[in-house]
Parts: sequence; structure tokens; C-alpha cells
Amino acid sequence: MARYIVPILLFFLPFVLFAVYLWLTNRNPADPSHWTTRGLVSLGAAGLVIAVVMFVLAGSYSGLQLSGRNDEAQQTIAPRR
Repeated sequence: MARYIVPILLFFLPFVLFAVYLWLTNRNPADPSHWTTRGLVSLGAAGLVIAVVMFVLAGSYSGLQLSGRNDEAQQTIAPRR
């Protein structure tokens, strides 16, 4: 469950930042006129890019081996006697 929270938060980050921007410029973030379809698509695309980039960066620095041979997995365990 926890591994899904970070990507969801990263996706919604542009929406939150835009709402904060509206609030700081003394505009009402709840006013639908500020949330146009074009703006929502742009914010969604930005959130998707941020989430994908963070997935790639986290995957490349996590130390997981994505391809090649894993010698530890190839070893067999001797039966107990």
C-alpha cells in the first residue's frame, strides 16, 4: 500500500502547487473558471511526467538488478539429512 502513496502524491503535486499559486495571488482555488480543461490536462501531464521520472530515478538507484544473471537465485539448497 505504501509504495502506491508516493506516486499518487507526485501525480497530484502540480495540482496542489497550482492551487497554492491561486491562493497566494488572492484568487479563489475553488472557482471553476481557474480550472479549465486545457489547464487540467497540462497539470495531469506534468504530474504523470514527474511520477514516471521519479519511478525511473528510484529504479536506477535502488540497486535492483533488472536484467542479467542472478547467481544467488541460481544456487540450490542442499537437502537436510
